[in-house]
Amino acid sequence: MEKSPVIVVVGHIDHGKSTLLDYIRKTNTVENEAGGITQQISAYEINHQQKKITFIDTPGHDAFSAMREQGARAADLAILVVSAEEGVKPQTLEAKATIEKNQLPYIVAINKIDQPTANLEATKKSLAENGIYLEGLGGEVPFTAISAKTGQGISELLDLILLAAEMAALKKEKTNETDAADWLAEGFILEAQTSPQRGVTAAAIVRRGVLRRGDYLGAENSDCFRIKKLEDWHGRETEILTASSPAVIFGWKTAPAPGARWYSAAAKDQLMKKIKSSDVSGPAADKLPSAATANENEKIMPLIIKANTLGSLRAVEKEIGKISVPNLKIQILDSGIGALTENDFKLARATGALVIGFQIKIEKAAEDLALKNQTTYGLFEIIYKLNEWLETELERRRPRIEVEIIIGSAKIIKLFSQTKNKQVVGGLVLDGKISNRRAVRVRRRGADLGAGEILELQQQQTAVKEVEKGKQFGALVEMRHTLAPGDILEILEIERK
Repeated sequence: MEKSPVIVVVGHIDHGKSTLLDYIRKTNTVENEAGGITQQISAYEINHQQKKITFIDTPGHDAFSAMREQGARAADLAILVVSAEEGVKPQTLEAKATIEKNQLPYIVAINKIDQPTANLEATKKSLAENGIYLEGLGGEVPFTAISAKTGQGISELLDLILLAAEMAALKKEKTNETDAADWLAEGFILEAQTSPQRGVTAAAIVRRGVLRRGDYLGAENSDCFRIKKLEDWHGRETEILTASSPAVIFGWKTAPAPGARWYSAAAKDQLMKKIKSSDVSGPAADKLPSAATANENEKIMPLIIKANTLGSLRAVEKEIGKISVPNLKIQILDSGIGALTENDFKLARATGALVIGFQIKIEKAAEDLALKNQTTYGLFEIIYKLNEWLETELERRRPRIEVEIIIGSAKIIKLFSQTKNKQVVGGLVLDGKISNRRAVRVRRRGADLGAGEILELQQQQTAVKEVEKGKQFGALVEMRHTLAPGDILEILEIERK
C-alpha cells in the first residue's frame, strides 16, 4: 500500500518557508481548516492529485537548528527554500548539512520570483557555488521556481513532491488491523506542551503502522503509558491514525523531547519487548548542563528559564550557550515548561538568579513576589530580544577588574609645608601630564612608598586642572608618608575591565 510522503521545509530565515506552507495549507487542505499543531514545529496534511502529503514546518532562526534536524529525521523528503533575491545564505547551508546528515532526498524551491529584484540565474549560480547542483545544470537535485506569495509554481512543486515520493517507492508497513496483538506503530515527537486543562500532550508524526486510542506508548527518555486521547492535525478527536499522519497524543506522564522516537502497541508486554530490542533509551535532544563551575576569577550567574514547549526550551538553552561574558559563568539553575510561578521567584530570591520566560505568561502571585523582592526577570516572544536583554543584564553583573594606568609622572623638587597628611610641594612634570583630583603613587629610589591624591594644583599661583610635560607646578597632596625632594609622583587613572 502506498505511503503518503512526509515533507520537511527548511532554508534561511525570511526566504519564504512560512509563506509557502501557509499558501499550501490554505489552498489544499481538506475543508480549508487551519491545523491544530501550530507551535514551533507545525504539521498538517493536504490533498493533491487525490493523494495526501504531510508537511512539517521548521523555524528558520539558527537557534532552532536542533529542531530542524529532528524535523528532517521524521521526514521522507525535504524542500530547501532559497530566495531568488538573495541566493544561498548561512542557514541555507546549515539546512543542506542537516538534509545530507539525515540522508534525505530533497527538492530546491527557488522562491520570490515575483519580486522585481529576483534573479533566477544568479540564484542558480549561487547554489552551484555552494555545492547544490540542480538538474539540467550538471547535477541531480530537482528544482522549481515559485512565488509563495502569488502561488505561481506551487502546483508544479507539489507534482514534483509526488514524483519524488513515487521514485523513493514509499510503502506502508503491512498491518493486520484485526489482530491487535501483532502490530506496532512508531514515529517521532514534533513538540510537547503542558497545560492545566490538557495535561502533557505531544504533537507527533506516525511514521509506520497504525496508532489507536488505548494503545500503550513508550518514547525516548519518557515513561510508558496508555494513550488517553488522540487528535488529528485539525484538533479533532479520533480513534485511529495511520502512517504519515500528524497526531496529538494525550496521557504522557512526563513531556517527551522533540525528535524522540516512540513505539506503540495494543499490549504492554509487546511494547516492552519492542523497546528492549530498540535503542530508545538514549538522549533525544542536546541540553546544556544545569551546573557550571567557575575559576577563581569568575562569578557564577544562575538562570531560571521557563518556556511554552520543550522544543522552545531546548532552543533557548542552546542560544544562551552561545553567550560569552568575561569573568562570568552562566549556570542554568532550573528550567521547565509552563508559566512563571511563585516557586520560580522564591528560588530566584534564594540564589540571586535571573528569571527568563519565553512565549509564556507570569502568574499574578509570582509577579507580585518578583516586585516585592525586586527580582529581575524578562518575558519574551522573540529569541533574539531575549538574547539582547540577557547580554545587557550579564554585562551589568559581571565582575570588574581595576587596572591602574599611568598617565603622567612628576618629580618633587621641594616640600613647602605639611599639616597632618596634607603636604604642599613643588615639582616638575617629567612625562605625560598631571591632573587635579587624581590618585598618585609615590616612588622613592625605585621603591613603592604608598598612594595618595592630588587635592589642589597650581601653576604660577593660579589654580589649574592639569599641567603638561616640562612644566613646573605647586600641589596639595594628601598622603600618609612625608614627601621629600627627589620622590616621583606617578599619576594614575583607574580603569575597570
